[in-house]
Amino acid sequence: MAGRGREDLERFCAQAYPELVAALTHQFGDRWLAEELAQEALVRVCGRWDRVAGLASPVGWAFRVGVNVGRSRIRRRMAELRARARRGPDEQVHEDPEVADRLAVAAALAELSEREREVVVLRYFLGLSAGDAAQVLDSSAGAVRVSTHRAVLRLRAGLTEVDLEEVPDVS
Repeated sequence: MAGRGREDLERFCAQAYPELVAALTHQFGDRWLAEELAQEALVRVCGRWDRVAGLASPVGWAFRVGVNVGRSRIRRRMAELRARARRGPDEQVHEDPEVADRLAVAAALAELSEREREVVVLRYFLGLSAGDAAQVLDSSAGAVRVSTHRAVLRLRAGLTEVDLEEVPDVS
């Protein structure tokens, strides 16, 4: 594609991208997903620009492509979740002890409640104090300490094979 057609395509993509992101965000309720879908839709527009340029609403066509790609991703993800539920939990074994520990920690974190996981991530991965974590969570420092204590106990119980000496008791 050369000359005028390329310029028209570039102008269309520059104008349509923010509109597509906004529309797909409204459609799926997730801006990050919407950005990915808008990019994918515009890639497909580029491959078919000769045909799409002649449509009454090229942006409408791109939106439809984005919606179709998004729905396909959701269907695929739901099918994957159903298959995993039928199969049961994975027993991930790895020869490298460091990787095995990381996999075990990730699995143990997934077993925590959302609140417990949040406080563990804020306190130990991001290194925030109880007071700073409380501000992030719009909570009290005491509540963060209690959640942290419970989470650490659950992690220790579930991670008997992992050295948790680096994780101090938090009062």
